[in-house]
Amino acid sequence: MFLNRKTGFTLLEILISVGILAIIITATYTTFFLMNRAESTVSCSSQKLLEMRRFLDMLRYELGSTSFASVKTKDQDIHGKPVSGISFRSFALNMVGMADIAYFAVKTNGRLDLYKTIELVNGRHERVVMLEDIEEFTVKSDREGLIKVTISSMVNKSKLSLSRTIEPMKGTGL
Repeated sequence: MFLNRKTGFTLLEILISVGILAIIITATYTTFFLMNRAESTVSCSSQKLLEMRRFLDMLRYELGSTSFASVKTKDQDIHGKPVSGISFRSFALNMVGMADIAYFAVKTNGRLDLYKTIELVNGRHERVVMLEDIEEFTVKSDREGLIKVTISSMVNKSKLSLSRTIEPMKGTGL
């Protein structure tokens, strides 16, 4: 009546289940690291884009409170990268009174960094790094008094570029 049957798994059943488990773990591992890399890339691009937008907003504010007559631009080429410099007299953010403001690029340690200098009328002088590791900073002005600022940077082998057209106040210099 009773058959002599042993309970448990055969070796073949265990090997098949271990193989299926290995395939599932490999797929999960690959998906996790691809998602992690994609998130890192997007995060880095978003951070650089945010820095560039903040810079252009600040420059728009400063150029918007100056007159076109006080704006001076300078074009140059730093190791094949188009770069402009711009200087003007305006109200500086977080400072009281008028200031002479200049933006220019400097090549340091093999990369191009964007600097800002502020010289107040009382003689106080500041120089700060605005953006690091940029590809391009160009400023073009036209006869109507519009100033087009373009800034570019490489992020994960992709070029990010932002442009903003700014209109200074009309009239004489400050």
